[in-house]
Amino acid sequence: MSMYNMLFRVHPSAPLALALLELPRQELGRFRDAWIDMGPDGLRIQILTRNGGYSEYASVFEELRKHPDYVKDWVEDYDPTYSSIEFSLPDTEEIIKRARRLNLVENEDEEKDAREYLTQCATHTMPPFQERWEKVLDQLKSAP
Repeated sequence: MSMYNMLFRVHPSAPLALALLELPRQELGRFRDAWIDMGPDGLRIQILTRNGGYSEYASVFEELRKHPDYVKDWVEDYDPTYSSIEFSLPDTEEIIKRARRLNLVENEDEEKDAREYLTQCATHTMPPFQERWEKVLDQLKSAP
């Protein structure tokens, strides 16, 4: 387990995020986390990897840039060994259709739960990478 995942764990929406993108975790190089949240243009999926810097995994981005939902990728300024990829998500109805096609939603109760979850995601924005690290480091410094 990586240091990142020991401190932050994997976001609860990571499996759903990767499934909606139809991206197996092993195709992401040094995957660390993924989540669904609200971006400036609507719901989005962000994936955090340890593929930054001069990593041998940098070629992963060449393939991900071909994905139809790809928006952008960047190396994290705070720690350039990390990099992030952003993907757009369609509106809720299209997400539900995609989830049905992928057998992620199989009945009306699951569809209702998915809609409620997406509503929660739409009210949440994940703090920037640097902010999350600094918060944990501050907590560690103040620990007895």
